[in-house]
Amino acid sequence: LALLISLSFLTSLLYVEKEKNDKALTIITGVLIGLAVGTKITSLIALPLYIWIFYKKGQFRNVAVLLLMALGTFILSNPFSIIFAHDFVYRIYEMVFKEGGLVFDSVDYGYLKYIYALRLMASGAIVLLSLVGIFSKKKNKFDFFLVLNIVVYLIFFSIQSRRVDRWLLPVLPAVLYFSVWGMEKLESRVGRFMSYFFIIVALGYYLYFPSALLTQFRRWTPKSEAYLWMRENTPPLSTKLVYTEEGLDPMNKLPEAKVYQYEVYSSKNAQLFYPKDPSYYDYVVVSSRPMENHSRPEVKETYPEYYLRWNGFVRTLNTPEKFELAKDFSLSKPSLCLFPG
Repeated sequence: LALLISLSFLTSLLYVEKEKNDKALTIITGVLIGLAVGTKITSLIALPLYIWIFYKKGQFRNVAVLLLMALGTFILSNPFSIIFAHDFVYRIYEMVFKEGGLVFDSVDYGYLKYIYALRLMASGAIVLLSLVGIFSKKKNKFDFFLVLNIVVYLIFFSIQSRRVDRWLLPVLPAVLYFSVWGMEKLESRVGRFMSYFFIIVALGYYLYFPSALLTQFRRWTPKSEAYLWMRENTPPLSTKLVYTEEGLDPMNKLPEAKVYQYEVYSSKNAQLFYPKDPSYYDYVVVSSRPMENHSRPEVKETYPEYYLRWNGFVRTLNTPEKFELAKDFSLSKPSLCLFPG
């Protein structure tokens, strides 16, 4: 999605720079928008901005071509959305309703949550440079187009009750674009040496996380390692309780295993998803990520009984007289732990 949006930014820039209307760029941009909407429907929030930037010299023809190409590409890439239009509309409605309530694994009511998310993704220094670039650069129509894209995405997602950082990926290229202008302004103020030093530090920041991620690539994931360990080291007839966030967890293959997928949507009664009594099981396997959700302040305040049940479950697992940690499997958070009874 981020690649499609970035390419549409590029074709929009080329279109704006041409003195005359360019049908080829209009068609290409329409195709990219259609593919982006087909990838994620929320891409539609920026469609009015594309209409604005492609409206040139009082002519609606290119705008019409842009919209028709976007619609045609969407239909070709998602034919069943038209063939089964009723089901598609109902699916969209279901998604809105499903995510309209409290989502335990990503709930965040803060209005500045996506400002913090953008700072985390791009780094505080790059965001600061981007702001310098936005306010110092003499802006043309395309610059306003990029700024409005950033603002629209920030506002739209900030009013949601969830924080999912990847939702801001489509506007990250725009932030980096303005940061370049900010660096140019920085060079004029502090000199070339200091500005280059700052750029090297920023690049080091961006290289650190991919390097750390590469250390996590292994043949076996923590879940597969845990399954293999359980298969080899636990009696076949021993009772096992498993809590996971994945529906196709390999633990389902173990005999006498009760595997439960952790519910996160309050619209699906996640607040009534209480833990089983671990004392009835010989082994308890828990994925660490679901075990953190009940402690979120929003969940704790909204559903106190839910918090008490899961907090009691975790305390029981951590009681040495009742359970002991037999093995844990982790790369970085979240980790997977096994507690034999």
